[in-house]
Amino acid sequence: MVGTHARTVEALPKVQSFDYKDVAAAPEQVVEAIRLAGGVIIRNFVDFETLDIIEAEVRPHLVDIPDDLVDVPAAEKEQHELSRDGVFNTTFFPNRSRRLFGMISKSTTSTKLLLDPLYQEVCRRFLRSYHTSYIGEGAEPEYHVSEPKVNNSIAFSIMPGASAQPLHRDDSPHHIHNEAVDVYPELEKTHRDSCLGLFVAGMKTTKENGATRFIPGSHLWDHHEPPKEALAVYAELERGDAFMMLGNCYHAGSANTSKSTERLIFSAFYVRGFLMPEENQSLAIPIEVAATWPLEMQKHVGFGLSQPVSGMVDGRDPIWVMEEYLASKKAKEDAEVKA
Repeated sequence: MVGTHARTVEALPKVQSFDYKDVAAAPEQVVEAIRLAGGVIIRNFVDFETLDIIEAEVRPHLVDIPDDLVDVPAAEKEQHELSRDGVFNTTFFPNRSRRLFGMISKSTTSTKLLLDPLYQEVCRRFLRSYHTSYIGEGAEPEYHVSEPKVNNSIAFSIMPGASAQPLHRDDSPHHIHNEAVDVYPELEKTHRDSCLGLFVAGMKTTKENGATRFIPGSHLWDHHEPPKEALAVYAELERGDAFMMLGNCYHAGSANTSKSTERLIFSAFYVRGFLMPEENQSLAIPIEVAATWPLEMQKHVGFGLSQPVSGMVDGRDPIWVMEEYLASKKAKEDAEVKA
């Protein structure tokens, strides 16, 4: 095993890049690339027309947040502070940045990114969990599967002059403590990762305008090994490209040193189905919004069980809540037509 003192950029695993059309039917290449480096770039992940619609839906919610609150009226200061920092400390997100949490609740079109078949299959490979249980002496084993669920969805707008975000891991909310390994374990035999992310470029992202930097191979490190900036590389993307990354890789948004170029990113993470999502999907997404989505997406945000019984409502699969809402809505609409 490589000693932490001996780590060099040259010795880090190479971050691979694939065109979407070449791997859409062969996710094994993407999975193996992530096992090796912790992240992978997918070129031409989404078409420009879809990106245009997502951006149009997101833009009204990307509220400007003042960097200096000195001249902000007292009545508005608290709200600005909450918008700027929230549950995060004041240095986690850079100045000159705007964020939209709960992106899918504001942009229905952005759910297409989360439901992308390639991303879904990669998430299943890394985050699907299997469990066997016995109930009673002499009983036959019962087999359960916990499917990944949405962890968060966030739109980021990083403006010129924004400072760099500190390197961090996104599995911290799930209290993951991994030991160092040389090779990523077999997927069916490990819970090493709690989440897997997707960063889609709403516009070209470069080192200059703040592209995500990350440390390839850091998903294999011990939990207690801190990050080193000298080991970070940049995931530069053309518009429509995507970067997939395991949650236990050190990464961060970078400084936007450009004079006039915004960095716009649409991001999402999935999490193991039996863990609490970083973003409370049940409260972040109004049921009337979720009701317009495909059943698969509804299950991904809480209207589905993590087998055997996690997430139940009144002892039942939570999808019944959605079914009753839709039935009530239809009955009301039918009554209005007859009136």
